[in-house]
Amino acid sequence: MIRRVAYFVVLVVWLIVMCLPMLAFVLAMRGELNLGGQENRHVRVFLVQGDEEDGIGFEWTRSAAKDSKCLNSSVRYLLWEGDAEKVNADYCQCFSSIDRQNLYDGPCQ
Repeated sequence: MIRRVAYFVVLVVWLIVMCLPMLAFVLAMRGELNLGGQENRHVRVFLVQGDEEDGIGFEWTRSAAKDSKCLNSSVRYLLWEGDAEKVNADYCQCFSSIDRQNLYDGPCQ
């Protein structure tokens, strides 16, 4: 039984390692990857190509607690050129329920 579980874990790790080059190629072609189908719950992986920073950024957006009008977002950077600690951010935004694309109510309470 333990041997089968160990084989399964090794297989999953091997599949993840084999998928990394494919994901890197798709990221290089598109410039970003969006994971998650819901409007207010997704993860976005994107390339950072600036004058002083180069790397990969990760944005995680989710609904604020018990309030679907507000979104909490976290942005983290994995930079091979530049300082990621200066640009990492956490923020919360609330939008009007009338037209979510255009009207902004302000920061969360």
